[in-house]
Amino acid sequence: MELRQYSLYEIEEKLCYGEFPFSGITELGSSEFHFEAPAFHAGVSMHSGHRVRKEILEILAVSEEDRYREEDPFMDRFISDFPIRICGIKKHREFHELLEMVCRYLLQQHRHALLFDLHAYCYQRKTR
Repeated sequence: MELRQYSLYEIEEKLCYGEFPFSGITELGSSEFHFEAPAFHAGVSMHSGHRVRKEILEILAVSEEDRYREEDPFMDRFISDFPIRICGIKKHREFHELLEMVCRYLLQQHRHALLFDLHAYCYQRKTR
């Protein structure tokens, strides 16, 4: 399924107007998001996968093997039942801006919120 790209402004507007459900990817490609229904809680996977931007990969001091052990490759599946979920695809400031926006939205709507920031913590300690 091809996901539509949204600017942070467009995402914020859709949230504010309660235009559920909608899914997509952020404009710079840092995050995949799914807003299925209004809720006071959200599931977040900060780094769901093994992707790193090319310019970062060229200077990264961590080996691919070490990265694989430390990443959260399947957390997007683990949070799939949350009505609001955000999966980080690439490390980027845009991901954090989206996360902050969603937190503001949750607090404005409900005055309290739960944010589940889930990690697989060393999914595979053995080498591949």
